[in-house]
Amino acid sequence: ITATGATPEQVAEAVRVKVITPRRTREKGFTDDEAVAILKAARDYRPTEYAYENLMERPWTTAAKRWVPWVCALTGARAGEIVQLRKEDVREKDGVQFFRITPEAGTVKTKNFRDVPIHPQLVEIGFLDYVGSLGDGPIFQDPNSKRPTRAVVSQIVSVLGRWVRGQKLIGEEVDPNHGWRHRFKTVGREKEIDPRVIDAIQGHSARTAGEDYGDVTLITRMNAIEKFPHYDVK
Repeated sequence: ITATGATPEQVAEAVRVKVITPRRTREKGFTDDEAVAILKAARDYRPTEYAYENLMERPWTTAAKRWVPWVCALTGARAGEIVQLRKEDVREKDGVQFFRITPEAGTVKTKNFRDVPIHPQLVEIGFLDYVGSLGDGPIFQDPNSKRPTRAVVSQIVSVLGRWVRGQKLIGEEVDPNHGWRHRFKTVGREKEIDPRVIDAIQGHSARTAGEDYGDVTLITRMNAIEKFPHYDVK
């Protein structure tokens, strides 16, 4: 009992914490100019030597900086979902090439697999050729690492985010990795793509029980992906 005769529980009930909503002065996703600038930096990226012992950057880190921004831009996937991709997760069915994002490869927020068709521009810029040049196993991780996949993926995503931020190409309020997911949704709306199809591609849940009826097929997803424009990176 306190000096006022109230119990600690009664005192706690009277406490109110004022939560200040952060001010936003811009959109959550990348602008057109920011997106193009990041993709250009990724396309032209070449590793430099470390000052320490003159070591070169590890090849899977270089590959992440080169390719992950492009894959995120053209799939709307989470950076971690792409970093954990394995060669076997790049597949083809009924003439459609796609990524299988699956908890078998690592962490998936929904705990469910989903198939994401490969945008034609990823083929044009040589991503599938790069994947084909690799041995079996992870695309963006050390295939001989004994560390837990989740820890390795988290580290590479963090390195990627710091690299993008370090290019000073984006505003401080936009996340250097997650900005692609917001942008993908925005572009999909501009192209008037069915929201349920965009959600299925990005791994978002249906909003209503009615939306959850029926399947969003691989062909339907491919038709949607093809409506997303190519990035004009000169």
